Amino acid sequence: MKDNRIYWLRIALLGLVALVIHGTLNRIYYHPDPKTLVGDEHYYAHLGTSLYKKGTTVHDPLWPPLYGELIAWSGPNITELRVHVQVVQVGLWAITGLLWWQITRRLTESNRTAWILAAIYVSSIELSAFCSYLWPETLHLCLFSGAIWCFLDKRHITTFFGVFLLASCLFTKSLLLPSAPLILIWHGYTMRHRNIKMWVLMVCAAAFLAYAATWAMRGQITSYFGQSASFNLLVGLSDKQYHDHTLETAGPILTELHAETDGYVDRNSAIKKRLIQEITVAKILTGVPSKLARVMDRHSFFVTQLPDGDRASYQGPMTLSHRLLKHGTQFHTLICFLLAVVGIALGYRRTWPLWVLPLVCAAIFAIIHTKSRYLIQLLPIIYLYAAMGLNQMFTSPRLSLNWQQSIGILIVSTVFLIIYFG
Repeated sequence: MKDNRIYWLRIALLGLVALVIHGTLNRIYYHPDPKTLVGDEHYYAHLGTSLYKKGTTVHDPLWPPLYGELIAWSGPNITELRVHVQVVQVGLWAITGLLWWQITRRLTESNRTAWILAAIYVSSIELSAFCSYLWPETLHLCLFSGAIWCFLDKRHITTFFGVFLLASCLFTKSLLLPSAPLILIWHGYTMRHRNIKMWVLMVCAAAFLAYAATWAMRGQITSYFGQSASFNLLVGLSDKQYHDHTLETAGPILTELHAETDGYVDRNSAIKKRLIQEITVAKILTGVPSKLARVMDRHSFFVTQLPDGDRASYQGPMTLSHRLLKHGTQFHTLICFLLAVVGIALGYRRTWPLWVLPLVCAAIFAIIHTKSRYLIQLLPIIYLYAAMGLNQMFTSPRLSLNWQQSIGILIVSTVFLIIYFG
């Protein structure tokens, strides 16, 4: 009976924290005036409206197609009051949190670590803020988390749904395509019955291709994957700043391409020609530090949209609520990163390949156009390792680290702090 009361007390506290954070974010979103749209939100709003009114429309292959479908399904009014979309995305946020709570329990076999993860997740202002935005991050994160949960279950039916969800992820974030084979290989390798590994992987591949083929019928898949990746690679050659909010590079290049070309096919040809002319190994290598720094910038996508930020899309003057949210999200990210370094050092063996996924994404980010919002997709993994690190501190405050782990933690933490405050 006591354990049951403690369980519901934890649920109530998490619900209260979520209510306060989402309520505050919703208040500053609509008061004194609704927040203005930023960047790609204009395209998604237009796409969602067109899909809702007409039932069908042509997707621009530079943007993932699935998110526009979600907006259209959510409701008609997405001009000033975007409540329909926001309610749906809060639901996706809650489902994602529940999935990671269960993923943490399965991987760590520790209820305390799972509850710590839940507390970290619910108190993340950055993740909660994206529930209000017209960006595909919340949808992609839910689909990706669902895929990982399905693969951990290892039953054939959940494997099929895992492949389905993983394929869906590629239509919300195609740049993370290289992470899909890694997850499938890991899943096949960890199957209980070795004699069925090969055919299970073949079924996974078949399901993946079958789902992709349904989108190919709309004439989108080839141009979508090709143009999105090549455009980001082209824009990445111009990324020299260590902060993504000081100078916009993608917008001007896209405007030039629209002025020079006629239609998607012509634009894609122009992108490829410019890539052939401009790309060099030296350009790619010299841009790696700035690209990775932009992802881990303390001036996050949410922070830069506050009234004192460079994007300043939230209306009105800077208030106490804005300052608390700004410093709260920066402190939250800082602490979680440092704790995650400890968690990875202590638990990397039993949580493979989760800790490899950020490395794969970092390799992708090192050569493309990057934004601070790209970190959103990796935050639950960071939170999981932060929970592991914090739980280990509770269990053994001295931490049983060898000298290699200690040096590794010191080096990685120092590099992160330099980048974060740089």
